[in-house]
Amino acid sequence: MVKKLKVLDFCPFRIIPPNAGGKKRIYLLNKYSAKENVNFDSIELSSYLYSKDKFKINKGFSINRTPSSIFFIQPLIDLKILSQPVLYSLLKIAKPFYRKFFKGKHDLVQFNFPWFASWYDLVPKDKPIVYHSQNFEYEYWKKYIDNSLFKNYFTGLVKKAEKESLEKCDLAITCCERDAKSYVKEYGVSRDKIVVVPNGYDNLGIKKKTRNERNRLRKKLCVSEKEKLVVFVASNMKHNQKAKDIIINKVVPKTGKNVKFMFVGSICESMNKIKDERVIVAGKVKDVSPYYSAADIALNPVVSGSGSNVKIIECLGAGLDVVTTPFGIRGYEKLSNLVSVGKINEFPKLINKLKKSRVKSNNALKEYSMTQLAKKLKKAYVKAIKNKKTNTK
Repeated sequence: MVKKLKVLDFCPFRIIPPNAGGKKRIYLLNKYSAKENVNFDSIELSSYLYSKDKFKINKGFSINRTPSSIFFIQPLIDLKILSQPVLYSLLKIAKPFYRKFFKGKHDLVQFNFPWFASWYDLVPKDKPIVYHSQNFEYEYWKKYIDNSLFKNYFTGLVKKAEKESLEKCDLAITCCERDAKSYVKEYGVSRDKIVVVPNGYDNLGIKKKTRNERNRLRKKLCVSEKEKLVVFVASNMKHNQKAKDIIINKVVPKTGKNVKFMFVGSICESMNKIKDERVIVAGKVKDVSPYYSAADIALNPVVSGSGSNVKIIECLGAGLDVVTTPFGIRGYEKLSNLVSVGKINEFPKLINKLKKSRVKSNNALKEYSMTQLAKKLKKAYVKAIKNKKTNTK
């Protein structure tokens, strides 16, 4: 039996609320791993605009919010005034202020995102370093930063940070095989040090609604029992904004009159008043579960980005039919028979074709449950610790 593991975990922004893909992945993996005797002491970096607090999520997962004057710039990143890659340079400056955290008794140290690359030498030599990747960042930021005078500067920072993180770490966790292959090709790192832990769904947190509860929710949204309700849940990121525009301009006008479209999440902040009565703008919500329960179909019209789309597995786990682009299914190729895949111009036909029947639970989804993914993550940690002990003898 493996002893309880202690992980020192760093995140360059607030994990809670877990209202975006990367935050949600970190939050859920840590939360579920705690049930597998992997304790996380997560250090969440933020500016002084946010109070210094310690949050206990469950028995083995706590978040320590540590404001620093260095992070005066964080609000500017939150507001999209500055790009996240500047954190790579800022964290070099902030490094001396965080030495104290590395003196604790931890079995390994994990860094989320590549911006902490300059901190790797603070980790005791006998402790394995884990780089927890959310995307192939270089690919993502090359597309995200466009028409900018500083594009070459920022993408150069990203590439340097990502390369350094992958070379210095003992274990790299990525969310899809595509990213793993990209790391090997772009940076020449060994595939043996990379473990794929896909994005998953909150299997213990899904709140099932009865038929009557579902009908009440739909009534509040002015959706009749005969109508199909299509949902798009997203954060207000650039690739999601493009997807939103695609839905409004190319999908909505070509679907039947019995179909309504609902937008949920911070993506709604980028939406002006929509005149079409079939479009519902729900806004940013604390709990997306009721909206999944009310809907019949989920859309994933993304054509760019990196990593894998959390919303695919989240919606399947909630029992929704899913219509996605071939690009949108990346990382979930095994589940392609459970979703409707097509080009954007095929979306209206696919939506009209789907019947109003919610998907029942499927055994194929089990390996993507957070319960199973936490077990896989723990196994990778244990192996990394064992290898480090062998190599430091």
